Amino acid sequence: MSNIIQVPFNGEHIDAVQDGDTVWVGVRRCCENLGLAYQPQHEKLRKVPWATITNIVTVADDGKPRPMTMLRADKLPQWLATINVNKVRAEIREKLAAYQCEAADVLAAYFTPEHAQVQPHVLERMNANSEALLDRFHALQGICERLMHQSVEREKIVLTMQDKICALESPTISSVDVFNLKGKMHCIADFVARNNGTSAKSERMLIENELRGRIGYERKKAHSWKNLPRDMFAKAWLELEAIKQVKEAEIGRRMKSDTMTDLQVHLWRKKGSN
Repeated sequence: MSNIIQVPFNGEHIDAVQDGDTVWVGVRRCCENLGLAYQPQHEKLRKVPWATITNIVTVADDGKPRPMTMLRADKLPQWLATINVNKVRAEIREKLAAYQCEAADVLAAYFTPEHAQVQPHVLERMNANSEALLDRFHALQGICERLMHQSVEREKIVLTMQDKICALESPTISSVDVFNLKGKMHCIADFVARNNGTSAKSERMLIENELRGRIGYERKKAHSWKNLPRDMFAKAWLELEAIKQVKEAEIGRRMKSDTMTDLQVHLWRKKGSN
């Protein structure tokens, strides 16, 4: 039983087996690479006297033994020469010509490296094929990187959606809701403190106590805002908006009253001077 050796050629590979000093070529693989029907070519090789063919049991990709029709490598050019380039499909003519001109040299260079030293065009062809394969590899690598990036982005979206679903299923408000609620209280307290000349901290405490009273959420150890039931959030937000409007109205009236008082004092002083 022999192992198949895959010899790179023309961006593909040729199946080969080395038996001592003799190299055998897989007929089926060559036919597949050239787009030729295997059975007619096999029958032709069986009928001509010059073709040295044999069946060799090889180890297939699945690890099981498979018989494979093999042609002795030195007969490969003679077989390929029997295939008329003008009678095959136009898209494979260039490939067939390359096989006819260089396949035997590539095999010889692969199994007897010293042969490649006297066939420099073979090395050039192999180098060109290697560069083409390398370009394809880099292109595929770029595609894989883009696909991985897209996969990571999709995973982020999925995780975000899962977090939102979990938040909706939670009996208490989310951390974002707590942040928004406290932020609104702080903004109202800072506005009142600036206009009344009082402490922002004391104003926040007063506003929080008033909000708790309005929604019936007493100040207890277990009653932090992060434990606020989800069904109370909308009411808390609306009540906080109502508190804001009341505070703005109070400050507006006071400022108007202060302005009227200053005006009355000014008029009284002006009248007295007259």
